[in-house]
Amino acid sequence: MHFVGADVGGFFGNPDQELLTRWYQLGIWYPFFRAHAHIDTKRREPWLLGEPYLTHIRDAIRERYRLLPFWYTLFREASLTGMPLVRPMWMEFPKDASLFATQDSFMVGSSIMVVPATDANTNQAIDVRFPTQENWYDIKTHTTYLGPLKRQFHADLSTTLVFARGGSIVPTRERHRSSSALMKRDPFTLYVYVSRTGTASGRLYVDDGESYDYQSGAFIERELAFAGGRLTSRASALTKDTAAHQAFLQKMAAVRVERVVVVGMRNPLAKATVTEDGEAREIELNYGGAVADSECVIRDPAVRIGGDWEIALS
Repeated sequence: MHFVGADVGGFFGNPDQELLTRWYQLGIWYPFFRAHAHIDTKRREPWLLGEPYLTHIRDAIRERYRLLPFWYTLFREASLTGMPLVRPMWMEFPKDASLFATQDSFMVGSSIMVVPATDANTNQAIDVRFPTQENWYDIKTHTTYLGPLKRQFHADLSTTLVFARGGSIVPTRERHRSSSALMKRDPFTLYVYVSRTGTASGRLYVDDGESYDYQSGAFIERELAFAGGRLTSRASALTKDTAAHQAFLQKMAAVRVERVVVVGMRNPLAKATVTEDGEAREIELNYGGAVADSECVIRDPAVRIGGDWEIALS
């Protein structure tokens, strides 16, 4: 059962404000995410809790919505292969026997490691183990940690310990909306988390989210790859050139990639050359981020999500 999760806040009992906040920060990483409780529990809607709890819970829920393209792509994978969306550490790192009994961290797909704070203590010490010889990036600040490494963090109520695995490409949608239905025509942002070898890969899957038309080919599924300073998008092997597929491409023709963020670039570069439909154009690069120059940002490459394209850094 892939679409599974716990009721945020617990079905019975009345968690205090700090514990309920922590539960939301964990609950957004359940495949099935909802707040729900028994009729006899106290009212616990986030707007009743006051500050700073309301802001922290709002931030968590926005993170969930931001990552819906990533989640939807994982559900596509689960429907084809049976792989769960949320995975114990040993499933991704089966050769590391020290992870076999680990229950205080988990993977979401193969790309994101979550180490939740499960106590109400507002500034608790949490041990994080970064497995394998790979880069790990704080998903908010893009601070880099080189595994294998064990490190202790002090997590106040605003801190969530979530790390992207080097070698991953994670699709997001960055506009704040009140429902996923209102995001259907929003542009995408791609986060490229570069591995130690300078590569990354990922996937983006999109369908109408409502019907079974995807069974007739009405979907977009892109294989994303970064190597040698080049980001490419190609159709997956499961993409079939059917009438339904062409109709869906037309429907999504205006949906573009509005930003690419390359995290972990070792050598600052000056420009990006975007090639699509045989035409090339140049875009200047910007560097920034919470950690100095941790992000190389390609602003509005304006490539279609359903087409073949390449972005070359130089």
